[in-house]
Formats: sequence, structure tokens, C-alpha cells
Amino acid sequence: MSKVEVSLDRNLRYNVTAGTSLAGRPYVWFRVAKVATRSILDLLSRETRVCVDDSWVRDDSPWLPSHAWTFAFVREPVARLLSCYRDKVEGREMFPECWGGSFDEFVEWLGSADVSRADRHVRPQALLLPPNVDFVGRFESLADDFGVVVEHLGLCSGLPHHNRSGGSRSDGSDFVSDFALEAIWYLYSEDYVRFNYPDPRSRTPGLD
Repeated sequence: MSKVEVSLDRNLRYNVTAGTSLAGRPYVWFRVAKVATRSILDLLSRETRVCVDDSWVRDDSPWLPSHAWTFAFVREPVARLLSCYRDKVEGREMFPECWGGSFDEFVEWLGSADVSRADRHVRPQALLLPPNVDFVGRFESLADDFGVVVEHLGLCSGLPHHNRSGGSRSDGSDFVSDFALEAIWYLYSEDYVRFNYPDPRSRTPGLD
């Protein structure tokens, strides 16, 4: 994906990991929860000198490396929310109000909240990235897109390929109800517009 430029509130805080590659190239990774953060952090921890990790800062914070190359990864909102539901709700790690409930009930609960101020796992991705990010890759093409990071920072290895099963979406989003798709479109319309994901309401079940 190419460089993204939009107008956002500069009072927002962003969740970042920052450091310098072994080749001496400073970077800032704007983290988006449920988008391979553990895998990316593991690789950066092994192959770079991390100076700021999992901190909430402004994009112009003096704690961040100057003249750093910035990058982030995003994910189709339905798939991201499904991943959150399975991990945090069904796993009973977060959102206790929704424990034991269906995915539709989780989405309905989110609809009664202000997702712009919600936990980072369900906050719109457009609010987790500043206006200007040098490179924004996609979870759906993670291994290939992370190759850009590898090349730019001079890393020795990349991320493993994300497994996809043929015939239907492996994330299970084929089976999300029309109600949930409509609600997710409404709640996360900024993500669909900014990151150019297709309208989920127009999906053809079973096709990739």
C-alpha cells in the first residue's frame, strides 16, 4: 500500500514501538491491535535495538527517533473484530459484559459504546495511525508487505506467510450476519474509506 495522508486530530495518542535497526536506520511502528503485533514485535526485538515499546505517545513526541521511517499494518475490520471476539470475549480475557454472548451481541454492545475512545482492540484503526505514515501494509498480504519493512530497515528475516484456506475466507467472515456487517460498516466506516477496503455489505459468500 502507498503512503496515506488524511486529516486527524493531533491530540490523539498512538501506541508505538520505536528503535533503530542494526544498520542504523531509525523507525517507528504504529501498532494496531489484532494485526500480527506479537509476530512483528518478536522479529523487531530480535533484529533491532528497541528504545520505546508499547508506549502511547504523540506522533511528534521527543521520545521517538528523529527522522524515523514510519510504518503500520492494518486489517479488514470484520476479520479484525472477529479475531478480537474469539480471543478476548470467547477467551474471557476482556469485555466481561459480552462473555457468553454471540458475535452479533458483541457487535451490538460495541454499537452502544463510543468506539473512538474504546480499548485499542476495538478502536478504529484510522484513529491508531497519525495522518502521515510512510508505509501502511495489510494483514491480508502480511508476508509480502512486511518485505518492504525488511528491505527498508535491512533486517535479516521476514515474517512467515499468513495461512489462507481455499474456497472460503479462513477468518470465518463469510458467516457473519447481515446485521453485524451493517453495524461494522457504520462503526468502522473510517477504516473502510482510509484503507480502501471494500464495503463488507456487498460480499459474495464463499468467495475470496
